[in-house]
Amino acid sequence: MFISIEYSPDDFDVVKLPDCRNYEIEQLQNDFFSWMFNKNNNHKYWRYSKGQKIYCEYDTNAFIEWLNNTIFLKSNEKAMIYLNKNVSTSAIIVF
Repeated sequence: MFISIEYSPDDFDVVKLPDCRNYEIEQLQNDFFSWMFNKNNNHKYWRYSKGQKIYCEYDTNAFIEWLNNTIFLKSNEKAMIYLNKNVSTSAIIVF
């Protein structure tokens, strides 16, 4: 399955997900954002000011890292950025 991660109509990445199941794309997006912005999670995407977590700076690679370390942790197949942007996508996630 291919999904589009859109930053704007002209700026997007295509992500290939393993074909192992049906995905609730909106739920994946919500779970990713819950993980990303949870201040109890110490990940490399936090930006700090005076020692405090202020905001997250992330991109498609962060989403893929999260997918592969959670949803596809025990899978031999992993999510990845697909370089051919001319493929038909099944869903769009807006970042």
